[in-house]
Amino acid sequence: MPISLSAEAPPLYMELELGIVIFCGYYQERERRTASQRFSQILEN
Repeated sequence: MPISLSAEAPPLYMELELGIVIFCGYYQERERRTASQRFSQILEN
């Protein structure tokens, strides 16, 4: 049981990790965009 589990775990873990990395990158990019929009609004006012 542990052997088959350890054999199946790495691909699933890598896929999950990749999804997390992509999600974090998307979230940071969105945060940066909204932050720059807020900053430009502050500068205009």
